[in-house]
Amino acid sequence: MRLAALAGLAGLSLLLGACSAVDGTGHAATPVPAMTAATQAASAPQAPVAWTIQQAQLQYLRDVALGNDDAQTIDSLLCSCALQQPVTAITSACTRQASDDQTFTEELSSGQWPTSVQEPIQGLIAAIGVERDGLLHCAKQTTTLAAFLALHDVVFSGPAADPVRAALGLPPRLGASSADVPTAESTPV
Repeated sequence: MRLAALAGLAGLSLLLGACSAVDGTGHAATPVPAMTAATQAASAPQAPVAWTIQQAQLQYLRDVALGNDDAQTIDSLLCSCALQQPVTAITSACTRQASDDQTFTEELSSGQWPTSVQEPIQGLIAAIGVERDGLLHCAKQTTTLAAFLALHDVVFSGPAADPVRAALGLPPRLGASSADVPTAESTPV
């Protein structure tokens, strides 16, 4: 009799075990692995780590260098008698610089800037947007005079780079002055 009772208990526990492994539809339930604190931490999205000042300096200088050739072309057009140039020389230079500005803005926006640099970076991004709008307006002109005048009216972002450079501990832009008159040395940010 004891043997029958033990066999009955064993059968009952098997039946209960089987029932707990079945979901409400009668199908076997898939076991869920337990999440440990380490698993939860590893699966949580990680906030990007801000660059060090030295890393930010290098990245800024790399980003700035991308558009310097086109900026120098713009400077030479402003400092020369661009009215003797075909309209396409001015408008294509404006188009290239506007494209460089877009790339520069994207690089600045995606950077992991240290906290002390974030506000000046936002100011520079806004100034580049104004510059880019002026360049795109210039690029749409159909006469040399209209393109030259539009280029002359562009508000360049160079002065907005000064607070960024200061926050990064970089020297001022070449040729930067209180007047901020564009020269071949001053427009590259």
